[in-house]
Amino acid sequence: MKNRKIILTLITLIVITSAIIMNGCGFNKKTSEYCFPAILISSSGQTQESAVEDLQPDGSNDKLITSVKKGSNGSVVLELNDKQLQAWLNRIEDTIKQCKQEAKNDGCEVIINDDYTQFTYKLHKDANVAQYVSNSTLVATQCLEYQVFTGVNSDEVKLNFIVTNIETGKVMVDAELGEEFTINPEDWKE
Repeated sequence: MKNRKIILTLITLIVITSAIIMNGCGFNKKTSEYCFPAILISSSGQTQESAVEDLQPDGSNDKLITSVKKGSNGSVVLELNDKQLQAWLNRIEDTIKQCKQEAKNDGCEVIINDDYTQFTYKLHKDANVAQYVSNSTLVATQCLEYQVFTGVNSDEVKLNFIVTNIETGKVMVDAELGEEFTINPEDWKE
């Protein structure tokens, strides 16, 4: 009888400990859905299909995403838990920091406002054009992702992109998300 009580007590402790460990390890974490609008997908140079394929949780993306699926109108819907969301936000900050440093190393400057709806690229005439294009694309994508992950409705994401001549302060580009633009040789004249 005494052994039976000890065994039942041990089994109860094992069950309780297992439940605590499983909950603590995140097996039942709450997830939320985030919708990347088509403009975000296309600004990253992808199609809806390629984005869904690239984002599938497959060992390398397990820490970043729970699931991904096609949304309506070319959008992509991601399901993330809180830890994954924080990983995305950290990745966004790291990527932007890296782009800012690369621009600085090239004698340029990248400035982003607090709500990630506007970024300014201060460019000099002899800047590395490939790096400028690459950094601009990355920063634009990261700003849009940040907006989605911080609660902006996917239909309401916006981005104002400004390019200025770092030497003169002249604005050469002031474009909204989706607008095409070019920088011409005349733009460098004062």
